Amino acid sequence: MIKTLRVTTTKALENPAIQELVTRAYEHHAFSPGEQGAESVRDAVALPNAAVLVTREDEQFKVLAVLAFSGKGVATVQHFYSQKAPKARENMIEAIVTLATANKCHRLLTVDSNRKPRPFRQLFRNLGPSKEVGRVFEFDLTSSPLLG
Repeated sequence: MIKTLRVTTTKALENPAIQELVTRAYEHHAFSPGEQGAESVRDAVALPNAAVLVTREDEQFKVLAVLAFSGKGVATVQHFYSQKAPKARENMIEAIVTLATANKCHRLLTVDSNRKPRPFRQLFRNLGPSKEVGRVFEFDLTSSPLLG
C-alpha cells in the first residue's frame, strides 16, 4: 500500500524511519547538506505557508518533498527526494498537486538543485509541459558589504 502523508508536527520528525529518509534526502543536497537540510525540514513543518510530505510504500518511507506557498498562486517544490520507487513517486506528485491547488496555487515551480534538467523534467512529466524560467543563485550574506 502507498500513502502520502503531510508531516504536521516536529514530533513526527523524531520517527526513526522519517529521520533516515530526511538524512538520505539531504546527504548530498546542493543548498542545505546534512544537518542544515534536516533543520530546514523542521522549520518547514512549523511554517503555515510550507509543507513537508512523505510517502510510504510497503511500510518504508521512500519519498520526501518540501513545499512553500507564496500566497500569490505559486507553490514551490523546494526539495524532492525519491528512492527508486516509481509508484510512490507518482503518488507524491499527485499529493503535491492536490495540496498546491487546495492552497489556491495555479503555478508550480520546481528547483533542480542537481543541475540535471532533463531527468528532473522527466520526473514531473505527468504535469504537462514545463518551461525554464530562470536560474538560482546563492549569495553568502555573512560576507555581504551591505552588512558593514
